[in-house]
Amino acid sequence: MSGSLSAARLAVHHTFILALIGVAALAGANAEASDVYDAAVAHAGRPAADLKRDAIDHPAEVLRLSGIKPGMQVADYLAGDGYYSELLSYIVGAKGHVLLINNGAYDHWSENHWQERVARLPNVEHRTMEVEHLDVPDHSLDALLVVKVYHDLYWIDTEGTSWPKIDTNLALKEMARVLKPGGVLLLVDHSAKPGTGVADAGRIHRIDEEYARHDFEKYGFKYVSKSDVLRRIRTSGVTVVLVEHDMPSVMEVSDRLLVLDAGRLIADGSPHAVATNPQVIAAYLGTPDLADT
Repeated sequence: MSGSLSAARLAVHHTFILALIGVAALAGANAEASDVYDAAVAHAGRPAADLKRDAIDHPAEVLRLSGIKPGMQVADYLAGDGYYSELLSYIVGAKGHVLLINNGAYDHWSENHWQERVARLPNVEHRTMEVEHLDVPDHSLDALLVVKVYHDLYWIDTEGTSWPKIDTNLALKEMARVLKPGGVLLLVDHSAKPGTGVADAGRIHRIDEEYARHDFEKYGFKYVSKSDVLRRIRTSGVTVVLVEHDMPSVMEVSDRLLVLDAGRLIADGSPHAVATNPQVIAAYLGTPDLADT
């Protein structure tokens, strides 16, 4: 099993000139403040669970791509318990501000563990809001982090998990509205097979990279740069073997799956191939409806 995630930086603009100015300014800030990202990860007092997650997320390298610096106004979108919100808190410092944004479902899934972070991070503010109607002023944010949640905007809940049906066009429009001209949106997500669009968004929590890029460009975002840091395990020659019965979670982080049923191999292939295998659907995924999501 190897990680198959991608990270991209996009700058929102209203005119071509503003986009160029914003990118140039952020590139300079990135060079000047590069050490602040390592310092945030090394900050004393971070929870043990976060330290364990660091090995998978490579947060310093991912956040360095954003160019976020002290004093900025930033938001962590559908942040869950606020893993990245805490890191952003240390980066923007006392003169900056971090919005930890969840909808009701993400508050529920995080079991409100964000409360423990906010209690000790004075520059982090938790807000619960619907993604189609962000309660955030126009052009007020320097940066917006969308980490491993963009695909959820296309997820149609078929199992009654309390996930709302989202108007993705409205959600993306809102992201563009709240960012300043030249502001940065850092997108990190699990990469699906090219050409699949949003077909795997619900089933295996992946989305096609080119689809994502064009999706954001429709709302005034300009593609700036990309990082393959989260694919590093694939090129390192290391293989991780995970034995787990939670199929959606396994599919989220795997490139190749071997599926056993009662000790018999019933499938061997990519997450997409396995998710559409009738034997796997019958044994683990429940109904055909789930595989067709």
